[in-house]
Amino acid sequence: MHVIHDDLLPSFETMTRLDGMQTDPTRTLILMEAVPDQGITKENQLYQLLSKNQVISDYEFLLEPSNSLTCFEDAMVGLSRDTIWYQYGIGDEPEGPIPDSNLTSVHIDNFTNYMKKRLNIQEKCNLEEDKYGVLISRKRSRRVLNEDELVEVISKTFKLDVVLISLEDNSVKDLIKLISCAKFMIGVHGALMILSMFLPTSSLILELFPFALRPEAYTPYNTLSVLSGRDLEYLSWRNMNRSRTVTFPKNDEYKGGITHLSQEDRERIINSDEVPPHLCCYDPEFRFRLNQDTEVDIPDIVNILNHSHLFKRLKK
Repeated sequence: MHVIHDDLLPSFETMTRLDGMQTDPTRTLILMEAVPDQGITKENQLYQLLSKNQVISDYEFLLEPSNSLTCFEDAMVGLSRDTIWYQYGIGDEPEGPIPDSNLTSVHIDNFTNYMKKRLNIQEKCNLEEDKYGVLISRKRSRRVLNEDELVEVISKTFKLDVVLISLEDNSVKDLIKLISCAKFMIGVHGALMILSMFLPTSSLILELFPFALRPEAYTPYNTLSVLSGRDLEYLSWRNMNRSRTVTFPKNDEYKGGITHLSQEDRERIINSDEVPPHLCCYDPEFRFRLNQDTEVDIPDIVNILNHSHLFKRLKK
């Protein structure tokens, strides 16, 4: 989410304005405040798609001798904010859509088409024959504990293939390729849902929310889906059954652990039915609930899908 929303989409918009970039990149991308020990990650590879030469980290300049000098023929510092559509609650207000965002479906289409071209994803979707959906599988946190059963039931009920995808098992190219021809996308609220921007028109997004997290409070993907011209159907499911969740109070603080809190605060968080409004980014109750695992209510999800516009069309 942060890589695409905060960096890649604004970078693409900025470079397009400067150079009319529609094919190969013409400039070298420099990442400021880059993490020096992150290594070659899948996110790094996405940055590389926007850079003419090897992406440079400002950390690399710090490693050079103090009397060295790096020269540029010209440079553009900063990024356009026209494609930013969401704020994460950094400041005085809880997270939510940016009311005066300039983002349009044209921005999304130009960006996704460019990324697919750079990734050499050339196949055209046959929307009549490619009748499958994808379910995002999380391996470390926010797991769907009965995801195999969910896949089996959806497949049998709607006579559609459901493909399990994950960052651990799939390359970014494969993820985008599969999503680009999918009829629907299902996943727990999390960063990988940003790839819903690669869904074809008339597709469906079903976002799953763990216990105590209100769908209306966390809406980056809902906001993206309702852009004029996107023609996507967005639905959400929220776990309302405390017994269908597994929490991890002994995790470290960032991953939802609460053992560092007072006994009173721990009991309040554990007994709460709903995370109250909060600011970014380390609210302990939000982290505690965000990182829990869920056994989803499969009949409930099938019922939601059954009443969706997409599945009504597919039945005809």
